[in-house]
Amino acid sequence: MDNSVPLRLGAIQAKYFMKKYCEGYTWTTVQDLETKTFWVSLNNGSASHPTDKDQHVWGTILSMGVLILKVEPKKLDILVDRLQVELTPKLGMAILKIKNFVESLRNEIGVARRNSGLPDLLPTRSVVLACANTNVFIVSSKEVGFVFRIDSWAAERLNEKFVCTIENCKASNLQPSKSYVCLPSAEIVSCCLSMEKMSYQSKLPLVTVGFNGPLSGHWTTSTHLTIIRILEDAKQFKTSWSNGSSAPPTLLSAQKKTVEISLENLKISCVLSKENILDIIAGSSQLTISKNKMRINVSAGELVFDDQRILTVRELSFARTDRDEQLNVEREGCERLQLRSNKATIVDIGTFRLYFPHGYNFADSFSEHLMGVSKWLRKVHRTNGNQPFMAESELPRDLRIKVGCFSMELADDPFEVMLRANYELLEDEYKESLKRKKALDGKIEELKKAGQCLAPAKIEELYRNLSQKTAEIYILRHRQMYGTTPPSVALFQWLVKDVEIFAMADPSMHGKERAISAIRKIDSDSPWPDDGIEFNTLWCREVRFGCSSWRYQLRDFPQPLVDIKKLVIIGRLAGAEMEAAPRAKRTYKVHIEEPWESDVVERSLCGLKYYHDFNCMFEYFSLAYGPCWEPVIAQCNLAIERVNRPSKDPSPSLPFWDKSRLLFHGRITSSIRQMTILLHTSLDPYNTTEEMEVTWVDLLMDWTNCNFLFKGDFNIFVRTASKYDDCRLLQMPNLKMTIALQWLCLGDPNDHHSVMPCAPDKVPEYSMNQDHDSYRAFRSQNVIMVVSMETKMKSRQPDLRPITLLYGSTLKWFENLKYILTGVSRPIRRGRIFNNLRKRKPNLSRHYKSIRLSLSLHRYDICYWMSYSMQRGVELRCGALTLSSEHNLLLVPCEDGLRRRPRAEWFISYMNCDLNDCEVYLQAALKDEEDPPLKIVVNKPIEKQYFLSVSRVSYGREVSVSSAVSYISGVGRNLPTHRLVVHDMKSAWTKSNREMVFALYDSLIKAKMLKENLSPDVLNVFRTESNPSPLKPRGRNMDPSHGLGSPIPATTIGASITTPSPITRLQSDMLLEC
Repeated sequence: MDNSVPLRLGAIQAKYFMKKYCEGYTWTTVQDLETKTFWVSLNNGSASHPTDKDQHVWGTILSMGVLILKVEPKKLDILVDRLQVELTPKLGMAILKIKNFVESLRNEIGVARRNSGLPDLLPTRSVVLACANTNVFIVSSKEVGFVFRIDSWAAERLNEKFVCTIENCKASNLQPSKSYVCLPSAEIVSCCLSMEKMSYQSKLPLVTVGFNGPLSGHWTTSTHLTIIRILEDAKQFKTSWSNGSSAPPTLLSAQKKTVEISLENLKISCVLSKENILDIIAGSSQLTISKNKMRINVSAGELVFDDQRILTVRELSFARTDRDEQLNVEREGCERLQLRSNKATIVDIGTFRLYFPHGYNFADSFSEHLMGVSKWLRKVHRTNGNQPFMAESELPRDLRIKVGCFSMELADDPFEVMLRANYELLEDEYKESLKRKKALDGKIEELKKAGQCLAPAKIEELYRNLSQKTAEIYILRHRQMYGTTPPSVALFQWLVKDVEIFAMADPSMHGKERAISAIRKIDSDSPWPDDGIEFNTLWCREVRFGCSSWRYQLRDFPQPLVDIKKLVIIGRLAGAEMEAAPRAKRTYKVHIEEPWESDVVERSLCGLKYYHDFNCMFEYFSLAYGPCWEPVIAQCNLAIERVNRPSKDPSPSLPFWDKSRLLFHGRITSSIRQMTILLHTSLDPYNTTEEMEVTWVDLLMDWTNCNFLFKGDFNIFVRTASKYDDCRLLQMPNLKMTIALQWLCLGDPNDHHSVMPCAPDKVPEYSMNQDHDSYRAFRSQNVIMVVSMETKMKSRQPDLRPITLLYGSTLKWFENLKYILTGVSRPIRRGRIFNNLRKRKPNLSRHYKSIRLSLSLHRYDICYWMSYSMQRGVELRCGALTLSSEHNLLLVPCEDGLRRRPRAEWFISYMNCDLNDCEVYLQAALKDEEDPPLKIVVNKPIEKQYFLSVSRVSYGREVSVSSAVSYISGVGRNLPTHRLVVHDMKSAWTKSNREMVFALYDSLIKAKMLKENLSPDVLNVFRTESNPSPLKPRGRNMDPSHGLGSPIPATTIGASITTPSPITRLQSDMLLEC
């Protein structure tokens, strides 16, 4: 082996001075050294020193334009200008050869030095170093590297204190060539690191690093590989150096240190692909690192994807500690945990905001490119493969997250925002024009009263000028509105306040076997494969989540979609991602610039599944829905697809009920103080006066696999802008309602472990002749819903019973509600114009096969009044009520020559009802002789008259399948069989009862006549043959004789109008008797 080193050095000019003088009784020596163009080269042959001071010649490991060295007894001053340093593997080999040569003389030199007793004067001296125009070249064995340009830097060392300052530093990628021109940092455009000023100060045990001014970095995959190659070369050099000798001194001392780093402004740009860039921006930040502890404080941070500000964080604090008192308190409250304390990671955030602009494909940047690059980074740094998840492995840290305000917004379409702004401007300008016209009218009236006579032409001219001025003002305001940037309006907003999350790890659920055991215990209904399952991701935590409010808001609607107050969730949460089969893996190409080659990574199509066992507590839970919101919800679904990208599997997308069955498993038990469901009965989304309010009070809800249990006080209210507002239609105290869902699938509906997605380029051959569906066996074909409702008497309040209160107007209101809820939603942003030709997802209302209803009430009362004045009504009191029925759904194809979806037809398979101890009372308001004859007095005393009673009523109905088909087709509609049995029926027919019955019937007939006379169908009578197009009916006639949804014939209308009421017949009979 050749141990020679082609080391050359030289200088153009060198000066040395030494001065010795006496101060008192001590002689002092001062030495000065000055050189110009000093260089050290490893080049072979006659390669000389660099001739141009602004150029770097490769192979020159050290070059200094000016070196001034002054040595004093207690001080060392060094001044360097135009410093160039080159660090290459070739230099490392030369150092190792020199080291081997020195090692051969090590023993002799070491003995002589010990015998001489020469003191080491460097630690006692003050060293001051100042350098300007520095270029440091670092080249790897791949012939790529970096060049660091530092305009000026200085360092000072005194005893144990060390201070260093760097100004105007930039680093750029480098590929060695024949020469390199050294430029000032201000003239370097393309760089991967830019730093304005840095200060470093070390005085044990504290090390302080401060970055004053902006600090920016530019990260690429090629830059990352270059850094890795340089670190590998340095590691190899360290290994070679340590072979057979002591390791070189390191920068970190064995003593305990505390490192503090402060930043004013940080920006890191990460190139994910040719089209996608991620910018990480941080404001004033501080980092503190000590033994087993770390803390990061950031005043503001942002994540910018492709110049779109997606994430904004304010007042971020990140810390890692050995223990946390709040987490220890939570551990003491959980008996299932074995450890009472664990290491912790604490995150505190003041404001966390996610904002997704309209039309931006965030899913492509994040899910595709960012996740692909992160997968590539794990591949590059994971040299030993996946570490096994064993019980003996290190226990993860606990996690505590606290967020003051969390918000996520989906931006609305700017076109629709401007449409609404135009409408608001037009409405406001119309009101303003009315004010101007009113002011002008008042001014003219004042002039007329003052005696001034205005000619009609003058008045007309004034009004014409006013109209022209109004138009000019409208145009000016319109241009000003379009001249400014349209305001950003949220299509959907998710707002959560005072968020607190605890996630605790424990040996009882740590390790593969214990985590799988916890998952199987949570999801006991799903069959586990005999061969077991391998997981790429597997974890299990004991969690606690709390927040003061949780809200979903659509646009600027006054009613929130979801509104939750004081939510607490406690329980166990596990996450698992199955190891993908070969067909469930797709490839992603990572673009890497030369001289590196692009790489390919495999990505899994299997999703992360969640297994939960939660206990939830709600102070208030409100859910609102209405057909008026469906267009906005459809736009939200389209916007969410750009945030959370659908699967790459070519199979038809799963509906939300099948997707939830695939990804979420376990149990949720909730205790809700008040739960409110608001059903909007108006087509105006801004209307909050027409609603049906379904309320649960003191609700206990249990949600297991396809089973729901509700237990509490159930009420239904009507919210209208009339005197019927806040009318409670139904009151069912102590109601127990269970809903069981039976999913009808080709396979086991609970076997979600057998579902394996398929990559687009790996579709099996047997699927070429048919539509491929990876979820064929798991996808539900239909669902059978079994609903059971039961009430029991409370021991403390035996008089409480279900009560129904009805008015004549509320029945009409129910008809309007049914018309709105059964309407067909319009397609939103579908078709070729919007580039959306996918099939519509099925509706859950058309997915049912049958609904089975079971009702058991210990007592039941029904009270019916003709109007709010409570003049006439009927009251029904009954004992035990039992009802069981089954309702089946058939989708009948439409054969009218048009492309329509099948028509949904419901029919009754069977129905059984038993009613015991029933009594009917007729009630009316008492009349006073002093009351006006034509005026209705409200809140009068009520008189009840016994009318009818039965001990038991039994009703049964059965319909065969063939009869149901015949009923739908319109043939044999008299086939259904009804069976009615009445036991011990008693009735009282008195004069007062007769008058009250006829009055009720007369009111019903008049209400029906008024409804039919006010409907658009009555105008068909006045239409002539010249205009034969009929008006579209607004309502539907449910009479089977006319067909479902068909309008009422004119003959029926005429017949109903000409039919006299019973009270009229009674008056005629009385006149005849007289």
